[in-house]
Amino acid sequence: MKINSVLVGILISACIIFVGYAVVSLLFETMVDLGWMDEAGSQADKRQRTIWLLSVCLNIVAIQFFNKRKFRNTQKGIAVFTVLAAFGWVFYYYKSLFFVE
Repeated sequence: MKINSVLVGILISACIIFVGYAVVSLLFETMVDLGWMDEAGSQADKRQRTIWLLSVCLNIVAIQFFNKRKFRNTQKGIAVFTVLAAFGWVFYYYKSLFFVE
């Protein structure tokens, strides 16, 4: 499989989002265990929303990485999946973002 392809970019982007979610979630849990942050409690939805957003935003690093190496098709795949993930994030958290009841 060629590295400079849209499909590879989509796969890389999906991996970054899910691994990023696990790492950022672990980081938040570690900070709670160390006492640097309070338990989520009633703010659990906001914390979950923030972790997913940070995970999606991690793809910016990958886009820049492949931009420097001139892998345009991989970069396009990452960008496409990132935009789809961002739309999914907005769709999933629409009610809490826009105060819809």
